[in-house]
Amino acid sequence: MEKAGERAFLERFQLSPPEGFEQVSNDSAAPERGSREDVLAAVRKDGWALQRAPAHLQADREVVLAAVEQDGWALQFAARELHGDRDLVLRAVRKDGWVLSLASTPLRADKEVVLAAVGQDWRVLRIVPADLRADRDVVLKAVLQEGWALEFASAELQADRDVVLAAVNKTGEALRYARRFCGDYEVALAAAQNCGLVLALLEPDVQDLPLVLAAIRQDARAMDFVELRLRRAVQEALGLPYCPWVSAGQGQESTPSTARLADPALKRHLEQLGLPETASAEEIRQGFRRLALRYHPDKNSEKDVGKATEAFQRISGAYAALKEALGE
Repeated sequence: MEKAGERAFLERFQLSPPEGFEQVSNDSAAPERGSREDVLAAVRKDGWALQRAPAHLQADREVVLAAVEQDGWALQFAARELHGDRDLVLRAVRKDGWVLSLASTPLRADKEVVLAAVGQDWRVLRIVPADLRADRDVVLKAVLQEGWALEFASAELQADRDVVLAAVNKTGEALRYARRFCGDYEVALAAAQNCGLVLALLEPDVQDLPLVLAAIRQDARAMDFVELRLRRAVQEALGLPYCPWVSAGQGQESTPSTARLADPALKRHLEQLGLPETASAEEIRQGFRRLALRYHPDKNSEKDVGKATEAFQRISGAYAALKEALGE
C-alpha cells in the first residue's frame, strides 16, 4: 500500500505532497477525452491514471483490469459495479491486500478473496468479517506470516492449540493473546525460543532448565524471570560462579528479617507473589516485577483486561505491604 496509501492520504486530507513525492506524470495521465487506446496505455503505465479517465472507461472492464494489474488501488476509481467483480477484486487484493476494503460486501465475505488478501498482508485480518476471523484456514494463513495476527483471531481460535503453536513458532510474544497456554510446555518452549521475555508470562510450574536456557539464549534479560528453584542450576549451566541473584548495580542479596515477615498476613502476601518465606528483598522485587509484566492491564488483550486488572491490584497491594514490612 506504499504509493497508493501515500497518495490516498494526501488526497483525503487535501495536503500538498512533500518534496520528491512521485506524482502521476503528464505523460502517464489519461486525458479526460482520450481514446480508449490512450487510456489503456496510460493505466498500464500507472494504474492511478484511471482516475482521469472518462466515466464510461472507468466502467470498461478491460481498462479497469489493466489498471488494477498495475496497481491494485486503482480499483477505487472503477465504476461501483466493478467493485463486485470477483476476478477483478482477486487480482487487486493480490497486489495489495488492503484493497479488500474497496470490495463489495459479498466479496469481503468471500473466503477465497479474503485468503488472497490475508496472504498478501496478514494485517488485513483485522478488517475481515467476524465469521472469517473464526475460520481456521484464514487465521492460519495470517499467523504463518506473522504470529501477531493471533490478536485478530476469534476467541475460539485463540483457544485452538495448533493455531496458537503456529503463531508462537513465528512470534513468541503472540502467547499474550492465548494465556490459557502459558502452562502448556510445548507451546511455552516454542514461544521462549522466539522471544525470551515470554518467560514472564509463563506459569511458574512450566519452567524447567532447558526451557529457561532457551529463553536466556534468545534474550539475556529473561534471567530476571527465572524461578527461584532453577537459579543455581541456570548459573551452573551457563558456567557462572554461583552468587545470590541480584540485579545489576545492586549489592549482595539480603534476607529479610524473619521476625518482620512472621505475620501470617505477610506470609500470604509472599504466597501471592509466588515466593517462599525465605525470599530476600531482591527476590521480592523481582517476583513482583515478573508478575506485574504478566498482569499489567496494558499488556493484556481487551477481553482479559478485567481479570488482569484485578490480579495486578492484588499483587501491587501484596508488594506494597511487604515493602512496608521491610522498611523500604
